[in-house]
Amino acid sequence: MSHGYEDIRLGTLLTQAGIVTETDVNKGKAVSDNCRIPLGKALVIQEKMSDSLVLAAVHAQWMLRDGFISKDDALEALRTCRRNRWNLPDALILMEIDAYASKGFRLGELLTKTNILGEDELRGLLSAAQASGLPLGRVMTTLDLISEQLLNEFLSTQEKIRNGETTLQKGLEHLSTVSEKIAAKENQGMLLGELLTKSGLISESELEEALTEARQRKRLLGVVLAEKGPVRPEHLSLSLRMQRDIRHGTMKPQAAIDLLKAIAMTPAKTEELLENAGLVPTVLEKNMSLYQFFKVAGFFRLVHLKELCTRLAQEPQFLAQILKDYDDFQHLSNENFKDAIEFAIESSKPLELSLMRYYPDQRDIVQFAVVLRQSIRTGALDLSQAIIQFAIRNSQG
Repeated sequence: MSHGYEDIRLGTLLTQAGIVTETDVNKGKAVSDNCRIPLGKALVIQEKMSDSLVLAAVHAQWMLRDGFISKDDALEALRTCRRNRWNLPDALILMEIDAYASKGFRLGELLTKTNILGEDELRGLLSAAQASGLPLGRVMTTLDLISEQLLNEFLSTQEKIRNGETTLQKGLEHLSTVSEKIAAKENQGMLLGELLTKSGLISESELEEALTEARQRKRLLGVVLAEKGPVRPEHLSLSLRMQRDIRHGTMKPQAAIDLLKAIAMTPAKTEELLENAGLVPTVLEKNMSLYQFFKVAGFFRLVHLKELCTRLAQEPQFLAQILKDYDDFQHLSNENFKDAIEFAIESSKPLELSLMRYYPDQRDIVQFAVVLRQSIRTGALDLSQAIIQFAIRNSQG
């Protein structure tokens, strides 16, 4: 059954479903604006809802926008997801609704029909979007695969098609014309490969190898470099951010090159160099714990906190060992044992050591998260960039 197009903000959907309060949403918006992350991610950081429930809500939101479900169905499905800890498709199936309806004027369809992305490339980006919980458009702008201006054109045209203000064919013709004009203007700026080689982060031969793979796989350079290197993730993301600043005229090409060179030569001074350049983290980013990053990045969909707490409870000697440097827990007792477990989970180094011990198969991704978290705290990465880098790495297994 087809329902009429209905646009509804995520915060409104969540409050009407009774998942969060309006106060929660307002506080979440403040964090969202400050850290440049979606509202759902802000609510996860503030522990108002789980990362999996955010994914369900975003899924319900687009199905509602595309007319696949009614507002009442969306609200009931979300309540079921929260109550049973289900994903949205399972909740919809229980309600005898087609959970896998997908035909519509989705952003990805418009991008492939106008040859901005290939089918394989789109699948990779959708995988990163799903894993990170960030919208496809946000993933693409963060990786500098599309400009904010061009993305806004696509989203505006998408809405006009949905509303019946224009046909699909006329919308695609408009987007093709606009894409060519914007691309011509953007290509006047410094290319990513040029920025990386001139700053010495990669060699000409490494760039050529990455470009060859990008052409063969019909993927963009930024995606190939994010997947396989040889540039470090924080350097790549910082280069992408600087490339955008160069295009927007807020940073000179030579200043970007000099800053990247200095960071590569003296990594210990990264925070100072970025601060001098005006690239400073927000207060939340500067103080972000490993636990907070794992929550917002969706890692606890792989490693369940309840299971981790149980394992720590079964090994009091190990718990005492990882908390030996903390005055409040140098002596464990029945009275403070539960608090000690909670503290170990929420404190970065004890959490890292616990995950290394109990989940050795996740060792590489845990170590990668530790690096990303430090890069967030210094300002080398913003939170959205780190979430996407983590999602790309995690999707590789």
